[in-house]
This record gives sequence, structure tokens and C-alpha cells, in this order.
Amino acid sequence: MSIRKFMRRITLLGPTRRPLMVRLLIIYLMTSSVNSVASELTLYAGYRSGEDFYDQISNQTINLDESESIGVILNVPASKVTEMEFLYSSQSTKLSASGSSVDDLGIDIDYWHLGGTYLFPKESVTPYFVATLGATHMKPDGLSSETKFSFSLGGGAKIPLGTRLGLRLEGRAFMTSLGSGSALFCGNGQCSITASSSLFTQLEALVGITFKF
Repeated sequence: MSIRKFMRRITLLGPTRRPLMVRLLIIYLMTSSVNSVASELTLYAGYRSGEDFYDQISNQTINLDESESIGVILNVPASKVTEMEFLYSSQSTKLSASGSSVDDLGIDIDYWHLGGTYLFPKESVTPYFVATLGATHMKPDGLSSETKFSFSLGGGAKIPLGTRLGLRLEGRAFMTSLGSGSALFCGNGQCSITASSSLFTQLEALVGITFKF
């Protein structure tokens, strides 16, 4: 795909999605000059579940609802069996705890990651292993947001549907470093949660459509 066509697609997107695609374009320009093999852009829908929060102060479990997720993945070949990967994944969900100030509180959890995949090429399906690291951004409604270091491990399969189109199936675990005793989601001089675990884990299963360019 030419840069001109890529820019034309960006202009067709809504204003909330354009900054993300501009970042992807920058990564593409940085890598395309050193590798002429086709890159891949995957748009996906998934389902995320995982651990709940536990408040040390109130000794109360803060439930994080399971919900759908959406994301975009950019893969740029580095060799015949390895790829660089940039991932953005977003989930809109809720915190719930009966009688708590965060009961039924909306929260967005986004992952911004960079890493790589290792491919196991087959005739019709390409299994792969993926590992990335980056940042988790958690933004509850009306309270302070939190940005923490995180990493992910996963695996899946790429299934070709044509010369430029493919299907991506994947399962991945996201692990975010919170720091035991860290105060989270503060507002009006008071914090809603004090983390008891140093590692927060979420699991995601996804199905994506891949475009090669």
C-alpha cells in the first residue's frame, strides 16, 4: 500500500481514531524502508476477563466486569519467522462493589504495547507466539487515571483468506505491575482502592481480520 492510500484511509476515520492511525503510520514509515516484505494490519474484536481488585483498607473485593474489547495490531516482518508488533487494545467495563463508592463505576482499560511474534509457518495455517511490553492506561469515570508498566504473552494462528486478507485467532494474557499497597483511582483527596497484589492480570480472546500491504 502506498503512503498516499494509507493517508486517504486515515482521513475517512472519525476524529477519535485518527491519532491512533497516525501513530501506526509513523511506525510503518520507520520500518518499511528496511523491509520490503508485506506488513499486516489487524482489526479485531475480543472478550476480556481476569482478576478483580482488592481494597486493603476496606477488606473488600472490587469486581471488574468481563466485557468486550476492540483493538488494532500492526505487524512488520523482521525475518522469515519473526515480526515486530505494535498493539493497541481497549476495553470499556465497570467496577462493582456493593455499598462502595466505586459500585457501578465505568472504567476504560487500554493497552499500548510493542514487541514481537515468532512464526511457525505451515501450508495453510501459521501458528505463532507473541510477547510484548508497554503501558496500561486505566481511566475510571470522574477519578484520576493510572498508567502502569505491563507486558503480555500469547499465542494464536493466522489463516489466509486470500493474497491480501487473513483471519487471526489469538489468546493473550496481559499482566500489569501495580505495586502492593499502591493507591489507585483518587479524587477529592481520597483514593478508592489500595491494591493488595503487585500484579494485575487480564485474559483476552480475540478474532481479527488482517489486511496485508
